[in-house]
Amino acid sequence: MDQIKLTDQEIQQILDLRTKYANIAAQLGQLKIEQILVNRELNRLTDLENQFTKEYNQIQLEEEQFANVITEKYGTGDINLDTGFFIPTLTTV
Repeated sequence: MDQIKLTDQEIQQILDLRTKYANIAAQLGQLKIEQILVNRELNRLTDLENQFTKEYNQIQLEEEQFANVITEKYGTGDINLDTGFFIPTLTTV
């Protein structure tokens, strides 16, 4: 079989396609790297969210325990933080 010489235009089209493939491969690689970095940041934020949620729950538990101590000591009522006084709730009979 005889070889057939491609035209310069055909060779250029093949080279252009190769360049396009190389460019898109590089862009896909860059996209994957950005996804990895975003996922790393998302994992960091999720870890922080879990830590803050745990701390929030601990504070709620401390508040509940303190409220129980105050209620046992003084009964039910309100605390005026400006004056530091406890105002008992009036009970009706």
